[in-house]
Amino acid sequence: SLHTNDAPGAMMRLDEMGVEGFLTAAATIGVIAQRLVRKICGTCAIEYTPDQTTIDFVGLKYDVSQPLVMKKHNPDGCPECVKGYSGRMGVYEIMKMTDQLRETVARGGGAALIRFAAKQGGMVQLKDYALELSKMGHTDIDEVIRVCFSDEGAAKLCPGCRNEVGDDYVKCPFCSVNLKNLCIKCNMRIEEGWKSCANCGTPAPTLMI
Repeated sequence: SLHTNDAPGAMMRLDEMGVEGFLTAAATIGVIAQRLVRKICGTCAIEYTPDQTTIDFVGLKYDVSQPLVMKKHNPDGCPECVKGYSGRMGVYEIMKMTDQLRETVARGGGAALIRFAAKQGGMVQLKDYALELSKMGHTDIDEVIRVCFSDEGAAKLCPGCRNEVGDDYVKCPFCSVNLKNLCIKCNMRIEEGWKSCANCGTPAPTLMI
């Protein structure tokens, strides 16, 4: 048992504990991460359409041609529940070790690359599994955000492909979208608020990409 935010995080935690990547890759069969979400009450649940900001924040997939109608808890509750929730259920993330994933772990790939390899191998992320449960009416988006989008476990996602990227990434390794402002003359990173490039002195507003 390891305390990590998700299944791929187990690989990084073992690395921090001093376990060599090639040993982890060879010895691991799979990793299961789990969280608990509260179930919405089936008696007093409310139907509603989430606002676009919430939909974009959680990365919910839906058909734009059809209104998205979901269920959420009723804060007032009823005799059958506690403030709209009744009971709990598990949310799981199962990461099976594929050849691609073993290779990524063995060569010391970072968290973003490990997670991408796991997704390529068929892993459904915790948040995506939880969102499916919300679409089926078992829980609601408020609970999914509380459990799967906490500050501690929140991942930085590429605005282009929605894969996880590291804080120090300048470009997304999966779709090549620019993640940082760069000077197109010398390619140095331009920090927020800079008036010009610290390396070549070129005015930042005209040369940021």
